[in-house]
Amino acid sequence: SHWTKGEPSDIVLSCEIVGLDPINKSNRTCDSANANNTRLIMNSSENVDFLVRTEGSCFTAIFSIAKHTKLCPWCASEATKTEVNIFNFSCSH
Repeated sequence: SHWTKGEPSDIVLSCEIVGLDPINKSNRTCDSANANNTRLIMNSSENVDFLVRTEGSCFTAIFSIAKHTKLCPWCASEATKTEVNIFNFSCSH
């Protein structure tokens, strides 16, 4: 995400796990979490990097959020490699 104005406290986080309904062959939300299930669990003294934890019925997710003020990590030159972390979540009942 990218924005030019605002404060970290302005961020609202919600998560959901969407699966395929085997009978109707349509998307169905099987679990979700909203701002009420989300809390800050750690932040640095500069309040720039912090961790946010959110919980649903069958998942817990922790997000690391960092503020970049000098270099845009998405605006890398072609000579620069960008490392991408992909997280896989599973939902079991």
